Amino acid sequence: MYNFAGGRSELFVTLTCSENVQDIHTIKQYFKEFENKLKDHDTYYELEYIAIYEQSAEGRWHIHLFIKYPDN
Repeated sequence: MYNFAGGRSELFVTLTCSENVQDIHTIKQYFKEFENKLKDHDTYYELEYIAIYEQSAEGRWHIHLFIKYPDN
């Protein structure tokens, strides 16, 4: 299900916040809201993805997201 090979239907993005989020629970809540918005959209409900949370040297959290749309 989550096999990524760099195809045209795959995308790698990094999600960052404009604010300095240093709490993992806060960044997870933001991502949950992002997920819900995607799932509510008819076009994107079939997306497959892997989310990797990472903290910078300064302590700011961001998310690396590997996205795959299975039908394209």
